Amino acid sequence: MRLHPPDTTETMAAFEPPAGDTPPADSVAPGESTPDAPTSVTRLNATINGAISKWGMVWVEGEVVGWNVRGGNIFGRLKDTASDAHISINVWSSSRSRVPADIAVGDHVIAGVKADYFTKAGSFSFVVSAMKHVGLGDQLARLEKLRADLRAEGLFEQARKKPLPFLPT
Repeated sequence: MRLHPPDTTETMAAFEPPAGDTPPADSVAPGESTPDAPTSVTRLNATINGAISKWGMVWVEGEVVGWNVRGGNIFGRLKDTASDAHISINVWSSSRSRVPADIAVGDHVIAGVKADYFTKAGSFSFVVSAMKHVGLGDQLARLEKLRADLRAEGLFEQARKKPLPFLPT
């Protein structure tokens, strides 16, 4: 039984290849990499991008849980209607005409998406080429039901409202 931490020089020596025997990282395919012959981040990302780019367009159903318009493009998130799974989506300005202008957080939608892998940052998202409304998403439907219930109880009536103080007490 060892009572003291291992000697790090001993441990590291096991992972250091002999001088001159290490191939350039870009020449090693990710599936063939080893501790003595690692692949490069660039080669790994290029391999991932090559596999993902073979996927075609997919129609996906979900609830919009993020919708941010920046510089003519839209960056958002779709949540699965039956679980907590999410995907990141991008709508480029060139495709905005195929997306209804009134899409908002809480909408239940069907979107035509294609996988996109940004190799420089290693980030994965889906590019939307078309989208249509299906209805209210589950979260928005629950919120609207709560509002209706509270309104039916009279909790939104003007007589129940109190003025806000100038400063909180």
